[in-house]
Amino acid sequence: MNGTKKTSEKISHAVAEFMKEEGVSLDKVSVALLGEKVFSDKYEYTVELFKRNGAGRTAQEPPVDEINFAVDTLDDLLNLSGIDNYSFEKNITPDCAVIKIHAPYKDGLLIGKNGQNISALQYLISIILEKKYKCRFPVILDIDTYRQKHRQRLAGIAAEFSAKARASAGEWLTELMPSFDRKIIHEECALSSVKTFSIGRGAYKKVVVTSLL
Repeated sequence: MNGTKKTSEKISHAVAEFMKEEGVSLDKVSVALLGEKVFSDKYEYTVELFKRNGAGRTAQEPPVDEINFAVDTLDDLLNLSGIDNYSFEKNITPDCAVIKIHAPYKDGLLIGKNGQNISALQYLISIILEKKYKCRFPVILDIDTYRQKHRQRLAGIAAEFSAKARASAGEWLTELMPSFDRKIIHEECALSSVKTFSIGRGAYKKVVVTSLL
C-alpha cells in the first residue's frame, strides 16, 4: 500500500498537513521515516504517511507457543554464552509476557553496562519472534529490578522531552524503542500538554514528542 510522501523541516508539520488533507485525527495516522538530512542550521525529513484503517488493535489471546519458543531460545542463548545455574519465571497478561531471569551472582553480567546486554538479548528475541511467527506481542525480559529502574528512566526521558518541546515550541525524537517502551513514553507524555506519535517500520520505532500539533 502506497502512502503520501512529504518533505519538511519538522515531522510534525508533515503530519499536521496530512491530517488536514485526509480529515483524520492523530491516532489514525501511521508515519514511516524515509530519509533524514542534516544541514548546518536545520534538519530535513522525508516521511511517508498512511491512514490507519479500522478501530485499531483488538484484544487477543497471548500467543503461548511463541512465548514458550522465546523461553527456549533464551535458554539456548544463555547456554551458548556459558551462563549456568539460572531459571526463568513467566508472567503472562493480555498485554504482554514478562520473562524474568533468575541467575544468582550473574545479574550484573546479564544486564551489562547501562543495560546493554539485556537490551541486546531483548532485541534478538523480538527479531526472532517477528521473523519466525510475525509476532508483535510484547515479550519483555527482566532481571532483578531492571525493568522497574528502566521504567523510571523512560519516565525521566518523557518528562525531559515534554519540557523541551513546550519550551521550544518544537519536537524531539527518542532513540529506537520496542513497543512496550514506546507505550510508557506515550503514557507519560499524555500527562503533559504535548502530543506523541511513533515513526518507523518494524518492531522498533522512534517516538516523536511534539508541541506543534
